[in-house]
Amino acid sequence: MGAANGLAPAPAAGGVFPYTLHAEQDANTVFDDLGMGDQVLWVWSSLIPSNPALARRLFRFTVTDLAGGGPAGLRLNLIGASETEQPADHTVDAEVNGQTVGTVAFDGIGPYSAELALPAGLLRAGSNDLVLRGSLPEGVELSLVHVDSFEVTYPRLFRAVSNALEFTAGDNPVVTVGGFTGPDIVVLDITDPRRPLRLNNLTLDTAGGAHRASFVPAGPQRRYLAFAPAPGCIVGGMSVPPSTLAIARLSAEYLVIAPAAFLGPATELAAFRAARSALGAGLKTKVVTLEEVCNEFNDGLVQPAAIRRFLGHAWNKWSVRPRYVVLAGNGTYDYRNRKGRNDNLVPTLLTRTEFGLAGTDISYGDLKRADGLPEAAVGRLTATTAGQLATMVEKMLAHEARLDGKWAYDAAFVSDAPDEGGDFPADCEAVRDRYFRPARSCHLSLESMELTELRAALQDAFQDGSRLIAYLGHGGFDRLGRQGILTSADVPALDNAPRLPVLFFGTCVAGDYTEPGRDNLAEKLLLDPDGGAVALWAPSTLGYNEVSKLLLDQFCGAAAGKPMRLGDAVITALEGYRKAALKTGLDTGEPRIYNILGDPATRLPEPAAVKPRPTGGAVQGGFLPGTK
Repeated sequence: MGAANGLAPAPAAGGVFPYTLHAEQDANTVFDDLGMGDQVLWVWSSLIPSNPALARRLFRFTVTDLAGGGPAGLRLNLIGASETEQPADHTVDAEVNGQTVGTVAFDGIGPYSAELALPAGLLRAGSNDLVLRGSLPEGVELSLVHVDSFEVTYPRLFRAVSNALEFTAGDNPVVTVGGFTGPDIVVLDITDPRRPLRLNNLTLDTAGGAHRASFVPAGPQRRYLAFAPAPGCIVGGMSVPPSTLAIARLSAEYLVIAPAAFLGPATELAAFRAARSALGAGLKTKVVTLEEVCNEFNDGLVQPAAIRRFLGHAWNKWSVRPRYVVLAGNGTYDYRNRKGRNDNLVPTLLTRTEFGLAGTDISYGDLKRADGLPEAAVGRLTATTAGQLATMVEKMLAHEARLDGKWAYDAAFVSDAPDEGGDFPADCEAVRDRYFRPARSCHLSLESMELTELRAALQDAFQDGSRLIAYLGHGGFDRLGRQGILTSADVPALDNAPRLPVLFFGTCVAGDYTEPGRDNLAEKLLLDPDGGAVALWAPSTLGYNEVSKLLLDQFCGAAAGKPMRLGDAVITALEGYRKAALKTGLDTGEPRIYNILGDPATRLPEPAAVKPRPTGGAVQGGFLPGTK
């Protein structure tokens, strides 16, 4: 840590500085696209003028060490969430301690900040009230405004609270900070937080029974922190261990990223993948902790950026590039644990869709061209404890040990009843007819079966052993089909281990692993210790059947051909989808919401009886819909 000279001045009494109180609470989540980027938006509250009960909000804040009645100001940080053709969509009146201080009018969707002056003497030491009241501008029938935060600037005394004070020097030629309980006082210049300077030559004395420190500031805008270190606290620099990941000589085809607490089962999984299998020689593996990744690539901050930078480095610099990446731990949109669920262990990437934000682990693997096609297959094991991860690893190992045993079906297709969302039975049957022999596959459909009959048949498909179970139709967070063809409540009754299927969900939301404190249907199937699924390829938000059926077609075209790993089949399917989508006009970016829940290096069982490949209309990994 560097040093600066405080010049040991005589103490100066009565100094004040402009202090800004920032008030913010991350109370509610907003997933809509409000021009704030690919991140979950956390807001304090919302104003809805059309509803009298929601048009007014009260916020309390505390003013500490107010110095007289000097100039003060209020900054409102708002976010417009609705839009009309009128020139102003939103009007918000601000009131402080019962007095109106201004009206804010603004237009459209997105962030908006407004500065309001506060009359001298309006603020009071201690508790203060801010009331925000929304109203409808002329011609506007609906307005929605989110309150992000607000700031109050006022003159404050140089007096420490709980033995600490952060401040700017202002126009004071000498700064004297009092209110400390002891003489051991440290002052740091933190104008550049990365390179703080410790001030020496302070003047230390007492006044009014409290200890204080005086120094000559280097300028009015310099920012300082004065504090009395707690007993045992060492103030100074710290050594940073040498990098172990940001070097070029590393190599790994198979990479596991896990919290340090999960290192045991993560290492066991990597050792299994390093062993020889039916697919040939074992993979070159490496296990790294999330803590290492964040420390070396993101200044210790646990954010998706750390994983992206690390994987980008590994792809560009390592002698052997990662082909399969396992995120060994649950991940949610709550990066800062605002909901207190403590289950965002390996953070997920988020992407903006027309339906809001959605998890996109698959995009972590887009390392070369940033074109939406991953070069490395990324999958997630949604464990929240080391014991849970160990159980998942044990389940996978037992499954692959029995992979070449007897299976009832190469593929079981399940479809919802046809409606405006799509002809789900016809789409399933087309893929089944294209790739699988009738004697080794089945198609269970709500179009031709009663719900109770279909539910029983699907559970039999799990129990009897199906290599692949694929569903097309409607779905929800905890179910396939609006009526519940398969639900989260059904999973504990499945005891089909070790013959576990790979599941494809061509539906909505059933693969959304990002919700804090809740496991969806896909996670339940993956986490169930006695059965369920070995892995899934499923969407994290709403989607379209046109996309799902083409992905299913491409996946079956890849997986039904020869023995391979799940991640290779998924990447081949995505490449095939891209080529077909360019010809048919489908959204080429839509598949980024389809994520692998499970190990992308999972070995797919070889179908016992696959139809000969048709010719004509072929694209890589499958065939265009409707061609044979």
